Amino acid sequence: MDLNNIFSYQDGELFWKIKPAKQISIGSKAGVPNKRGYVLIGYKGKLYRRSRLVWELHKGPIPEGHQIDHINHCTWDDRIENLRLVLPSDNSKNLSRAINNSTGVTGVYFNKKACKFQAYIQINGLKKYLGLYDTIEDAKQARKQAEEHYKFHANHGLDA
Repeated sequence: MDLNNIFSYQDGELFWKIKPAKQISIGSKAGVPNKRGYVLIGYKGKLYRRSRLVWELHKGPIPEGHQIDHINHCTWDDRIENLRLVLPSDNSKNLSRAINNSTGVTGVYFNKKACKFQAYIQINGLKKYLGLYDTIEDAKQARKQAEEHYKFHANHGLDA
């Protein structure tokens, strides 16, 4: 698919250079957001994530097994400077803080049995215990050190 003949790009948005369907006009914005905020574009019976099309338009094909990561966690923000090509393991090192997080610190929870804050980090799908701490600050520091050691993205654990 020759993306340069189909779309024009402007500040994270794609616009149709062609008339892909009766109800869509040349120059109109391409795509609609799904429930998770990713913008999907239908073309010739297939759905594409806009972020992947933007990447390919600017940088070329996405190698098999790679993903496009939204650096700022905003899945609708498809500006090329907000996108990076990563392996799934690297993409998991730049996640937003989970909505069920009760401490406000990713990888830290209050262990009721021990009456202490427990820190952990997940590497390649396995939880790694980082210790029990009297204060949330000490647990947070242990978690941050582990993030640096395992080369997590600076935005990991931040809100979108």
